[in-house]
Amino acid sequence: MRLELHHTTILASAATVAIAASAVVASPATASARTPAEPPRLAERTVQALYDATDPRTHVFDGGAARASGVEAGLVDDYATGFAATGGSVRGATVDSARLSSLRAAGDVRACSGRTRSDYTGAQLNVYLSSCNTNRLLAVIGGGTGVVGTIAGILAPTGLGAAAAGALAGVLAVAGAFLGVCAAKGRGTVIHNIPPSTITWCNSQ
Repeated sequence: MRLELHHTTILASAATVAIAASAVVASPATASARTPAEPPRLAERTVQALYDATDPRTHVFDGGAARASGVEAGLVDDYATGFAATGGSVRGATVDSARLSSLRAAGDVRACSGRTRSDYTGAQLNVYLSSCNTNRLLAVIGGGTGVVGTIAGILAPTGLGAAAAGALAGVLAVAGAFLGVCAAKGRGTVIHNIPPSTITWCNSQ
């Protein structure tokens, strides 16, 4: 399969189905690469439990349900903070109010451009984020909530499935700066992934 990558930024490429990204490779236009010493990891069962505790119709996260499924309290609260920062509602979890205010301030813009949705063509997953949702996700990525907060930042606006959200979050937690390049035009972003790998890239809407 030939991938058209002109005017895009590659976030990461790895030949595994692990949630963590093992390397970051930039397009020639931003030629740089790095391999983190400690790639972020989150067990698939943990991602699934967080997803199961999230109602995509009402955009409500139930922290009590996540803890009952075995998710550690700290992870539940980090997820809750990321989820609230990206527009979701939370019950049964402690949201870090200071961090939430900071994340929301970083993500605030006067007007939103672009659409927010996801689709799967059978060969490629596409996650569209408006400029507002992209800014909020970038704030969450840089705001100290780690992979679990990044998963929340993807799930809250899109309702994407657990496995896909977990894979993308592992990549984005390492390569958030590259998403920022794609967001630079202010029209929103689209993140592409070839499941079940972590081959991921993005461009502007």
